Amino acid sequence: MPDSTTPLRKAVLEAANRLSALGLVKGTAGNVSARIPGTDRIVITPSGVPYDAMELSDLVEADLSGTVTEGIRKPSSETPLHTRIYLDHPWVGAIVHTHSLFATTFAVLNE
Repeated sequence: MPDSTTPLRKAVLEAANRLSALGLVKGTAGNVSARIPGTDRIVITPSGVPYDAMELSDLVEADLSGTVTEGIRKPSSETPLHTRIYLDHPWVGAIVHTHSLFATTFAVLNE
């Protein structure tokens, strides 16, 4: 899969691995994406694959309508959230969405 998106894919995978190592995600909760510069496409983590088991080949490429353009996995169920942000805010280059214990606790406490 070495192509012009390989460095970006590696960065998405490294971010996902770091979230897992820091305990900011459990199992398959949360997701990471990055806009492919100069295109209307993103690279996003797949649905249902634990971060600590994820490989480059698991990442999914989709256009900003959410249509998969490359990859064998199903994209994150949060793909519509990511694509909406990219459409509404063209300067955004990447998104990290986590359901960390701390963020979830504050949300439940309405803090």
